[in-house]
Amino acid sequence: ETIDYIFDRYGEQYFRDLEVKVIKEFSSKKGIVISTGGGVILNFKNIERLKRNGMIFLLDANIDTIVSNIQSSNASLENRPLLKDSDYLDCRIKDIYKERKKLYLSSANYIIKVDKKTCENIGNEIIYIYKQVNSCS
Repeated sequence: ETIDYIFDRYGEQYFRDLEVKVIKEFSSKKGIVISTGGGVILNFKNIERLKRNGMIFLLDANIDTIVSNIQSSNASLENRPLLKDSDYLDCRIKDIYKERKKLYLSSANYIIKVDKKTCENIGNEIIYIYKQVNSCS
């Protein structure tokens, strides 16, 4: 089932409840990377669980970068139910970001600015920080 199907059929709250269950299941595992959606921060228990065994990286970008990334993504807006019916994508993204910004910033262990960076550069930054934190020395 797609995210869009779940939202349409059962609603956002049902999706958020599933999100909590998945975070609960996977956050106790070691040696994995969990890439969450932006709404994961809406439930503090998610953040608490993710921080228990791991680190949270906020990939921070300006609105133009976010809009550009979404528009060029392989995943269509149909997979982003909170954006799919928006005629003014940049305004909708800006509104969502404003609503969540404090939660994003307070939840992150590390913030990486991603504007004008390649995926490889961003990945290398994450790896560098991870190795610094988890070094044996």
